[in-house]
Amino acid sequence: MRHAVKNDPHSGSPIGAALRYPQIYAGTYPDGRIAAGQSGSNTEGAYLEGGEKKNTINYLTGKIALTYKPFSFLTIQGTVTPTMSFQKIKDMKKAVPYYDAFDTDQLIGYISGYETNTLTETRTENHSMEKSLTATFNKDFGVHAVNVLAGYEDYYYHYETMSVSSDKMTLPDYPYLDNANKNEVSPGGNAFENAYRSFFGRVMYNYDSRYFIQANIRGDGSSRFASSYRWGWFPSASLGWRLSKEKFMERLSPVLSNFMLRASYGSLGNERIGNYPYQASVNLENAIMFGAKGPEAATSAAQIRYAVENITWESTHTWDIGVDFALFNGRLDFTGDIYYKKTKDMLIATEIPKYTGYNAPEVNAGDMNTRGWEAKISWSDNIGKDWTYGVGFNISNSKSKMGNLDGKIQYSGDCIIRGGDEYMAFYGYRADGIYQTDEEVANSPKLVTSVGPGDIRYKDLSGIDGTPDGKIDKTNDREVLASSLPHYLFGGYINVGYKGLRLSAAFNGVGQQKVRMSEVMVRQQSFRAAPEIIMGKYWSLYNTPEQNQKAIYPRLNSATGNSNNYEMSDFWLMDGSYMRVKNINLSYTFPKKLVNRIRFDNLRVYFNVEDPFCFHHYPKGWDPEVNSSASNYIATTYTFGLNFSF
Repeated sequence: MRHAVKNDPHSGSPIGAALRYPQIYAGTYPDGRIAAGQSGSNTEGAYLEGGEKKNTINYLTGKIALTYKPFSFLTIQGTVTPTMSFQKIKDMKKAVPYYDAFDTDQLIGYISGYETNTLTETRTENHSMEKSLTATFNKDFGVHAVNVLAGYEDYYYHYETMSVSSDKMTLPDYPYLDNANKNEVSPGGNAFENAYRSFFGRVMYNYDSRYFIQANIRGDGSSRFASSYRWGWFPSASLGWRLSKEKFMERLSPVLSNFMLRASYGSLGNERIGNYPYQASVNLENAIMFGAKGPEAATSAAQIRYAVENITWESTHTWDIGVDFALFNGRLDFTGDIYYKKTKDMLIATEIPKYTGYNAPEVNAGDMNTRGWEAKISWSDNIGKDWTYGVGFNISNSKSKMGNLDGKIQYSGDCIIRGGDEYMAFYGYRADGIYQTDEEVANSPKLVTSVGPGDIRYKDLSGIDGTPDGKIDKTNDREVLASSLPHYLFGGYINVGYKGLRLSAAFNGVGQQKVRMSEVMVRQQSFRAAPEIIMGKYWSLYNTPEQNQKAIYPRLNSATGNSNNYEMSDFWLMDGSYMRVKNINLSYTFPKKLVNRIRFDNLRVYFNVEDPFCFHHYPKGWDPEVNSSASNYIATTYTFGLNFSF
């Protein structure tokens, strides 16, 4: 059971605004009154006086299990797991007035977005029930060991929410709906449910802990699909051979502690695509209709989803070969795998003509092939009786390439999903530097006619007939630029200890990745602080020709900025690789003799630092592990602690 109450300012986090707004705009006056900010846009004022959002959650779950063993080798178990959650949100947004800097009684206006008092009350309830029944047979027959499992599981989930919002309320410090403005009330609500049912089985056999065989089968039925397409069956199997236990390997036993070869095949399904995609659902909305007495409120209804009845499970099939070995009495340990994944019947939102009035429906429309590998190695040892040390490192890489998509193309932001290309590849124009003169502009193909010196120039890659046609357009002159996904993911640790003193550190990172520099990183936007990274490095009429030749960024022009310069192109791709030191810990465990004198069983002090360093190529102030909206940061945390028991 859990009860939690969270109080937040209505305005949310001010970090993003703090990055963008220059310091010349006052958030508050010295006497504490709210200032105008930037022409009424004042995040600090909204944060301080804009109201409060109170979120209350009551969560209750439990598990009831009954186990019966009719024989020593047979176990039957049934479980029931109910879960209930109740959430209440009271969001009171207050009007925030701001006054003249010198005439404290002169009302100038209200902070943008905070002109009236608005109360929104939300109530959400969800509950689920999970039931399972399993039977397990486990018995050894000499050197033969057999384990058989058969089971059944089902799950049901129900969600329901309602909300009421009232605007232009009179009393901002009385956040209750009996204070609602009856002419400004907006109700809302929603509900859905889903369920699945599963049958599964597993057979495990090993001979003398040398040869291992495992086979599994799972059948899943999901309410997200129509009854004729509801079930998917997903088998898997694995083999293992521990060579280190073979007689012909005995001569290596002083060096080779463990050596095992593995091979496996597995399949699993995905049905996480929302609810009822096979049904032509209808949305109800409030609309203003012209009736006999003039305009009046009425309920309207419209189908917004194009139903696809034969939509079914997406399945992923994985083939894996692996090796495990340990040397020198386990001091050196290594695990390595190579694998191939094939995802079939991918659930992809497919574009349909806009005139149909429907959103893009999800269909089983594609295949994807993934090849990858991963490895982990570690060494641990001691020097004498007092010194210990250990190091470990892991690295993995994979590449996912789209297969047959039946000619369909899906665009997702700056990326494309298209047959033959890497999944979610960056897609855009090829930049050809920055225009320097009017003559260059006149003699070059252009994306828009308004470009001039200082704007980004793009390459004319192709035309209707497959050859450059002297113009730049989205259809023929965009191409795959680079992978958007991380490659060569790595991590590791190092530790060293002397008697009770221990020092350890852990790190992780990405060895190769391209990322797009977002506009908020590099674009000076109206009434906002110019990013430090572009200062003295952008093309300008006030620069000398030599300075403009060295310019890294285009001119600060709103018109061509919107239509040309900040279009997706390789001009804005940068190295996104990084390494972060995740943790450094220094601790000391006091000797037992000393601890026992003060009647303690154990005493340990420690100093810990989380996320102290990150080495990357991002602009100063940006973090490679958070999104480009600058709404949050990864903070360095210092902790001093004391552990003891008695």
